[in-house]
Amino acid sequence: MSRALALLLATLALAPRLTEEEARGKAIYIRGERATAVMGDEGVEVPATVVPCASCHGYDGRGRAEGGVRPSNLRWDVLTKPYEVPGERQHPPYTRATIKRAITMGVDPAGNKLQTVMPRYRMADADLDDLLAYLEKLPSDADPGLTAEAIRIGVLLPPNGRAAATRALLEAYVSRLNRGGGIFGRKLELAFSATIPADEPFALVAASLIGVEEEVETLAERHQLPLLATIATGAPRGRYSFHLLAGLEDQVRALREFNPALVPIPGTATAKLADGRLAMAIPALPSDAAPPAIAELRSLGGDPAAGPTVNGTLASMKLIVEALRRAGRDVSREKLVETLEGFHEVDTGLVPRVTFGPNRHTGVTTAHVVVIEE
Repeated sequence: MSRALALLLATLALAPRLTEEEARGKAIYIRGERATAVMGDEGVEVPATVVPCASCHGYDGRGRAEGGVRPSNLRWDVLTKPYEVPGERQHPPYTRATIKRAITMGVDPAGNKLQTVMPRYRMADADLDDLLAYLEKLPSDADPGLTAEAIRIGVLLPPNGRAAATRALLEAYVSRLNRGGGIFGRKLELAFSATIPADEPFALVAASLIGVEEEVETLAERHQLPLLATIATGAPRGRYSFHLLAGLEDQVRALREFNPALVPIPGTATAKLADGRLAMAIPALPSDAAPPAIAELRSLGGDPAAGPTVNGTLASMKLIVEALRRAGRDVSREKLVETLEGFHEVDTGLVPRVTFGPNRHTGVTTAHVVVIEE
């Protein structure tokens, strides 16, 4: 393991921003996990994943009026104060007990019925406690690496001679992006692995996770840190991890599709043909790049023949930038992940078109098979 990567892992290994209880509560608040929603006077039941709390009250809990509906502000400092607006129903401060009653029964502390559009939620008592733990934390649960002026993206460079070329290419790309106004007025800042001893990034791009997948992806999940790795061995480990190119399993599948009789060498995407030649599955080739992308690479000082570790990392960065643009000014880590999961046939020009989904976090699942003469 490189010293730079060791520094990053040591940084992320510090205590996460949320306790385990708060993290479980956030999953309920943001995604509706482990809960059922009861809708309207008819009591229609739907999975809470369809109408999680955040869908109306927002990721920040403030609630924004839309379509004539005004969701309540769920931030703890607001909930625990009396509601005394002239001309409206008034009620005393919420307590933990009355918040639970509002969530499960749909009434405020004074016994007033909440808006009809507000679902009642059914969940285990332990899950309800987790949700309240997160609501208490919500006002201070700001995503690291995101300010009104900048978005910090961490970069894990390849641990070989390609690191300098990768860094130079990404710096040139981001410099051009920032000269054009950045993303909704925010500048993009790159924090390479050797320079992340203190500040956690908003998202992380990795050239390669080979050899360190478990450590990095476990920490990404623990910190709810969106991670897009260009090359890895296995499938992504969890909700926050994405891979750009086909992993070993998909590469082996490509070999078998090329020749069903092939028996891959264990732990590799290589197999011997009957005549002694080697067949190798490769997730991306320089020939995958389209002419406009090649022209852009050259204008950034890059080399079209540099291969997937270098040019694929630029493709990963371009996908993060596209996701940030689609997510909008009110971006968050959760919204970034949801946006990536909505990508379908997105073209970076450098690799085959990329598709992600809630159950698919590998963008390109195909691979080329080349035959090598011994």
